[in-house]
Amino acid sequence: MRGSGASLGSLFLVGHLHLAQIKFAPKSEAPRLFSRLQLVRRSIRDEQDDEQIKFSPEVRERAVRMVAEQRAEYGSEWEVMKSIAAKIGCSLETLRCWCREEASRRAGPAALAADDREQLRLLEREVKELRRANEILRKASAYFAMAELDRPGR
Repeated sequence: MRGSGASLGSLFLVGHLHLAQIKFAPKSEAPRLFSRLQLVRRSIRDEQDDEQIKFSPEVRERAVRMVAEQRAEYGSEWEVMKSIAAKIGCSLETLRCWCREEASRRAGPAALAADDREQLRLLEREVKELRRANEILRKASAYFAMAELDRPGR
């Protein structure tokens, strides 16, 4: 790296120089040059991670709300997201993820599908019947146990 203030372009250039050196270097030098190239790649990745913009929760909520409000004005949800992402300065994929997270948060456990509600109702009924059957069997076994104890000759 050419110093701590190197830009992404200069790091890429340094990476290119390393690639050229590996191509023409003797075989004994290749592992050392390859490890230097990996260091350059890592530093590029680190610099890109540092440049990520962090959006506040308020901005996220507003962007998701704008997508919901403007959905009718555009031909598709994708076009709405593309327009709003450009306005707030985030990537299209980031906005799409925010919208999906919000939709899943809203749905939650309260938004069971009709099939799930019907299945839950049937299962609850079955549990109730099984508990009744267990109670009957418990009482019957107690009755027969008492009858066995009262029987003479045993």
